[in-house]
Amino acid sequence: MKRLFLATLMLYGGWALAQVPADGHPEAEPAAPAPAADAERPAPSSPDSSSATTAEAILSTPVKRKAENFRLSQECIAHQRDPKECRVHWGSVLGQAGEFLAVQTVGNIAKDQGIRYSVTHLESFDDFVDRWFTSVDRYRYLHWSDDAPFLDHYVGHPFMGGITNAIWIQNDPLGQTLELHDKGYWKSRLRAVAFTCFYDVQWKLGPVSEASIGNAGYYTYLEPTLHIYTNDTGLAPIVTTPVGGFLWTLAEDSLDHYVVKRLDQKTQNPFLLFSMSFLNPARGFANVLRFKAPWHRDTRHVAARWHRGKPDVAAEKSATEKKAP
Repeated sequence: MKRLFLATLMLYGGWALAQVPADGHPEAEPAAPAPAADAERPAPSSPDSSSATTAEAILSTPVKRKAENFRLSQECIAHQRDPKECRVHWGSVLGQAGEFLAVQTVGNIAKDQGIRYSVTHLESFDDFVDRWFTSVDRYRYLHWSDDAPFLDHYVGHPFMGGITNAIWIQNDPLGQTLELHDKGYWKSRLRAVAFTCFYDVQWKLGPVSEASIGNAGYYTYLEPTLHIYTNDTGLAPIVTTPVGGFLWTLAEDSLDHYVVKRLDQKTQNPFLLFSMSFLNPARGFANVLRFKAPWHRDTRHVAARWHRGKPDVAAEKSATEKKAP
């Protein structure tokens, strides 16, 4: 388990640092054309001056796609776009959820000898289906604990829920650029929790799940450490993933709003930015699933570059010049 964690951490860090070019724009694309008139720009979701400055900075960023996504989200939140344009990007949601599902499945196979045995000793597709359905039937729906360690129930599963919440949020124009205290924030996070409920049930009981791959629930055995009979199933993970994930997302949003937001604008050092991403680990992991640096934010521009230098204030300077009479 420790080796799997270290390998994941190394891949996470390696991908993050690989996204940092010398010019500080990991998503470099042709410059976005300036909006035709200030009146056409969407109003930020928060009326304070800092939010207005942030909106202007993102709309002025040289990363064309980021400016377009921000404008789309803000206009959807303000009901200035056709509802069809504001629908969740299901292709991206399912693609990123599929990546996360693959990571979880491969991790389970790698760390558990019993799962490897079940996978490598299937006789036929009918045998796969029979074992899967039997595992679902034997699942202990009225038993709270699945006899896993405390950290699995109350840290690991909420973290998983935080990741799936972030996958939904970053692909939902109606919630992508909402921050703590913004109107519509709670509805957007509850929509994310609904998606997490679906993902969690699939992960426990669905066609690509612990029941189908590994057959959790199929065997009852004597657990040598706890000295109890168990089949590794219970209601706890099905509950703690969405409920704990919701609390995890609220905690990350609060940390991002009150702490990270004040720090990531003061440095472009990729190692410091990478360290800050551990204050928002679920969001950072979800960013990697969409092939972005862990410190990427849809609500503001976070620049990173290898060489030393002052923070990139080009976007802020451009916004100031446009406001000047």
